Amino acid sequence: MIGRQLPVYSPLSLGAIVGAGGDALLGGDRAIRALEDHARARFAATSVVLTASGTHALQLALAVVWSRRKAEGPVALPGYSCFDVVTAAVGAGVSARFYDLDPRTLSPDLESLREVVAGGVAAVVVGNLYGYPIDWGGVREICDRAEVPVIEDAAQGLGSRTPLGATGTLGDLTVLSFGRGKGWTGGGGGALLSRTRPAHEPAETARPVRDVLPPGVRSGFGIRSALVTLAAWGLGRPSLYGVPASLPGLGLGETRYHEPTTPAPISRFSAALAGRTAAAARESVDARRRLAGALIGSDVRSDDSHAAAPVDFFRPCEPIGGMDSASYLRLPGVASSGEAADRLADRGVRHGLTRGYPTALHQLPESGALQTESPTPLPGAERLASCLVTVPTHGQVGRRHVLRIRALLRGP
Repeated sequence: MIGRQLPVYSPLSLGAIVGAGGDALLGGDRAIRALEDHARARFAATSVVLTASGTHALQLALAVVWSRRKAEGPVALPGYSCFDVVTAAVGAGVSARFYDLDPRTLSPDLESLREVVAGGVAAVVVGNLYGYPIDWGGVREICDRAEVPVIEDAAQGLGSRTPLGATGTLGDLTVLSFGRGKGWTGGGGGALLSRTRPAHEPAETARPVRDVLPPGVRSGFGIRSALVTLAAWGLGRPSLYGVPASLPGLGLGETRYHEPTTPAPISRFSAALAGRTAAAARESVDARRRLAGALIGSDVRSDDSHAAAPVDFFRPCEPIGGMDSASYLRLPGVASSGEAADRLADRGVRHGLTRGYPTALHQLPESGALQTESPTPLPGAERLASCLVTVPTHGQVGRRHVLRIRALLRGP
């Protein structure tokens, strides 16, 4: 099967891969130190720990907060997100309570969050979905009043903006991911950032995060990351992507729960590649915004047969702050029903359309051990699990693809 569009793509070149391999082989830990310096300056962090994955970074963040504040209550987690949020929570050994999301904006439902925080929590995890910004004003008002630290999961959100600042700079602790589908890629790896907060912040959460990785573990070259990244670059184009996507053993496009593993440091290759792709990742954000506008009909001129999607079939999610506030890692939208979402994803699979995460986090079997009380219904998260469909926005989606996708979004 050929001619299949990628659902998501991070800017990557053969030169960057080869250069990163050379840096990792000959440069020792210099690429790691350079990426630490870059992250510290770019995200206003006082401490940077580079990890083997974003999941490891979130697991460490939860473990750090839990060791200091578990008497305050469980950790508040979003009811809808990547399954790896639960993986990290299980690995950190925390207990958890889930709050709802607003399916229109993908931001926390503030009433739900307020209720969960009022019940007592050790920390709140908030995560960007598909490059959509969070209502940080509302989140901060709730959490600062309760003196609760916020862990910002910015893995999918880099490039999005809020009145309080850019995504990646807003949490007491911030998690980054350099996975292949996160917009900024190292072929793997992640980062845990901490920053000093104002004087009213509890002192134990303002201290820099140090010595959180197991002692005596050093960064290796990362040969597996290098080989997988090279294969992903070679096959990561619409003319070839159908080949690996058709192999069930690879699980491309599938959402699976992964068991937690012991946190480890980033490989030298992934650190070097993240350093070499940082500029291209930042430059791609404006192009994704323009393409998102084209996909919902704001700047493509075509005949009436390619009019924008009717809201009764597929309603694009609305970023808080308007289109210029989102970085559109993908364009998410909510179909009119679960059946409509299934039909749209099936019809659009060759064009990169995919279903979102298929289960709300509080309903995952693995979440049962995290919750000390029976889970309450979270209608927003459950609607997203049932009806969310994402549309590709990356640089390999051309005008011809835009017109075909817009025709699909019009419905049957």
